[in-house]
Amino acid sequence: ATGDGTRSARGGGAEAHRQDRAAADGKAAEAAARDVEELRRWHVREVIARMGARAEAATVAPLPGGWGPEETRAVRDDSELDRRIHQDGLEWRRLRAVLGAWRTDTVAVLCGHTGRGKTALAVQMAEAAASFGAPVLYASMELGCEELVARFVAVRANDAHWVSVKRGLYSPAALTRVREELIDACPALYLWAPGGAGVSTEGLARMVRAIVAVHGKAPFVVLDYVQRLATGDEGNGDSARRLAVSKLSGQLRTLSRPGEDGGSWPGAAILALSSVSRAHYTSLGTVGDLKMAEDIDGVGKESGEIEYDAPIVLAMASNAPAGGVESSYGRDACVRVVKNREGTTGATVDFLFLAARGVFLESDVKPAGAAAASSAKPKRGGRRS
Repeated sequence: ATGDGTRSARGGGAEAHRQDRAAADGKAAEAAARDVEELRRWHVREVIARMGARAEAATVAPLPGGWGPEETRAVRDDSELDRRIHQDGLEWRRLRAVLGAWRTDTVAVLCGHTGRGKTALAVQMAEAAASFGAPVLYASMELGCEELVARFVAVRANDAHWVSVKRGLYSPAALTRVREELIDACPALYLWAPGGAGVSTEGLARMVRAIVAVHGKAPFVVLDYVQRLATGDEGNGDSARRLAVSKLSGQLRTLSRPGEDGGSWPGAAILALSSVSRAHYTSLGTVGDLKMAEDIDGVGKESGEIEYDAPIVLAMASNAPAGGVESSYGRDACVRVVKNREGTTGATVDFLFLAARGVFLESDVKPAGAAAASSAKPKRGGRRS
C-alpha cells in the first residue's frame, strides 16, 4: 500500500508539473501574440495612417494671410544630383567594398555628433535594407513617428526637405504618392517609437522577437540611440547609464546570434547609434578632424562595452553649414571604419551629405559649384577606400 501510495504521489506530482508547464507555455504564447499585435501597430502603413489623422487634428489656424503655399520645395532642382539619386540608386560602392553586406551575429556601432547626420545615414541604410526585402525595425528612442516617416519619405521623394514633409508644407498629392511608394517598396518596415515608459531593453527585445515571428527570418535592426535607451532602463547618472549599457550590450549580442534559443532563432544584424565621448569630442568635429585623428578607440559616449563586443565600429563627421545656412549643394562628410573584425580597419569613405533630403552620396561626383560651396576645413584630400 505504501508503494502504491508513493507511486500515486509521484504520478500526481508529475501531472501537476505538466499542468504548470502547460499553463506557463500558454502564458508565453499569449505574451508572444500580444507582442505581434503590438508590432503591427508600428508597421509603416499603420504609422502613416495615424500620422495623417494626427496632422489634421493638429492644424489649428493659419498665420496672417492664409494657409500659405500648397508646396514648399526646400532643395533646388539639380539634374546631376537627381540623376545620381534616381539612376545610381544611392549606391555606396566603396563603403560596401569595405564592410560587405549586413549579416547576422553583427552588432555595429555608429558614432557621431548631434546634428551631423547619424540618423540620416541610418535611415538611408534602413530604407535600402527594407527595399531589398529584409524585415527592418527602426527603433527610435528620441524621434517620434511623424519625423521618422518624414525622413523616410524625403529619401524617396528626392525633392523635399524632411522638415517640410513633417510640417505639412509638401504637396499633399505628392506626399500621398510617395507614402504609397514607401509602403509598397518596404513591405516589412517597422518604425518603433514607443516613448516614455515603453523605452526599455526588454521592449526592444520583444519587438525583435515579434518581427521574427511574423516574417520568419533575420531582421535588420537600427537602435537610435544607445544612450537614450540606456537612460530609459536605469535612470540618470553616469554609473546608471554604464550599467544600462552593459545590460544592453548583452541583450544585443543575444539577439544578433543565430541559434541562441537552441537552434531556431535566426539572429539579427544590428546598427546601434551612439553620441560621442568627451575624450573624442574634437576628433569628430569636422571631416578634417576625423581624417587626421590618430587614435579614436572608445569614441562612443558610455558605450565602451558595446564597442568592445561589436565587430564593427564606425565614426562619422560632416562639416557644419557655413553661417548656419544649409547649402543646396550639400556638405562634405565622411565615415571612418574604426574597427572591422572581419575586414579592413582604418578606411575612410568620403560622402556628400544633402542634409535637406537626408541623403548621403559617395562623393565621386559633385555638381558644378559644389566645391566652392563646401565648408570643409581643411581642403579635401585624396579619397581612401
